[in-house]
Amino acid sequence: VEVSDSLLADTAAVYVLLPRLEEGAGLAGAEIKINFMRPALPDGCRVLELGCASGGNLIPMAAQLPDASFVGIDLSARQIGDAQSRIDQLGLTNCAVHHLDVRAADEATLGGTFDYIICHGVYSWVPRDAADRIMALSHDLLREGVALPTPSLDAPSDALKSSPFDALMAPAAWDGPRRAGLSAFGFGGNDAHLLVEAHEPSRTYAAVPAVEPNEIAIVAMGARVGDGQSVADLERSLNRGREIYEALHPDVNKVRLELEELSAEEKARRKAEEESDEDSFAAVTAEKTGLSKAVIRGAIKRDALASEAVKRARGQGELNATKTNEIIKLHREAQEEILPLVAGKTAQETRRIVAAAREGGLEAAREESEKVVPLPREYSQMLSPLRRVNRSISRILAEELRYEGPDQAKINNALVTLRNNLSLYLRMAGVEE
Repeated sequence: VEVSDSLLADTAAVYVLLPRLEEGAGLAGAEIKINFMRPALPDGCRVLELGCASGGNLIPMAAQLPDASFVGIDLSARQIGDAQSRIDQLGLTNCAVHHLDVRAADEATLGGTFDYIICHGVYSWVPRDAADRIMALSHDLLREGVALPTPSLDAPSDALKSSPFDALMAPAAWDGPRRAGLSAFGFGGNDAHLLVEAHEPSRTYAAVPAVEPNEIAIVAMGARVGDGQSVADLERSLNRGREIYEALHPDVNKVRLELEELSAEEKARRKAEEESDEDSFAAVTAEKTGLSKAVIRGAIKRDALASEAVKRARGQGELNATKTNEIIKLHREAQEEILPLVAGKTAQETRRIVAAAREGGLEAAREESEKVVPLPREYSQMLSPLRRVNRSISRILAEELRYEGPDQAKINNALVTLRNNLSLYLRMAGVEE
């Protein structure tokens, strides 16, 4: 038995695993009388997953149930390729995946009917015709099944009616604060994925900065994208979203994945085109997330063009975005060969090593890497703060800015310490003051 919290007091969403029942067994209630389904036993069953992605759900089941058969389809060619690679690595003969639009799927293309059909996290966001096709496939290909209404919404319970929560089926007057909780799982499971509330200028909001009327204040309580383990997961999720979006909307502007050597004039023209773009995946995502289109395009390119080894290094924090952008200028095999040569190198050093590899191959890259004199971490961490301190001091001197507030003594003491340390360092480095 699995119990999930609910928004309603003294209630919960409860999932009970029942043994397979024999013919005639049923459930009698005050208002309904239905027969339990008699699903096929796991061994020997046939399972279809609509939107199987890279097989994270389907492949483990196939490995555990060698006598059952599993079929998955997905609109992303890349995800299907990843799934097929895993199937091949595991040597599974009972699992097949297909790059296929659900709207083109039928009994012939999928190889028959099924005992179980899985469609998780797909129905609610696909176009209407695709959603209708999912329902039609469930009707046509499922050997035994039943669709039940959701009683708490179609016929709200007394507990729901007396709660502060409403399941709106039609427009209704809104009394009190304009606040809503948005959830993909109803009132059970996750209480709400997003809370939204109308801004009221006269009200004091704790921990929320004041905003001008008609502006939107977004308060981030937490975020997780994909598996949520690293920035590489975010890049993978963005690229997957692009694949699906462009497949569903073939007429929109495509995100360019190729890396090109452009002249200054061509770069200016390309930049103008991208700034005017309003319907590409990068443009739509930028509008919804606040990230710039350039950042989104860069993330997508890194996932699309990087080798698996580079992605792993990126996920483990060994490569930042700038270094990765240089490495993906090479073909994937060369990327893996060059990784050891750029380990611990700065972005500028990586750029020179990659340039050498493109001109003279791996040997030239190795020679360039050996020329690099390693910069200790302490020195690299010092460069940026020193530039900021020098800029600030130059401005203070140029504008004769004076400060006599409570932090004056603290600032002066820190500067005296800095002066003493600089004198010692310059003496050690043999630099005359």
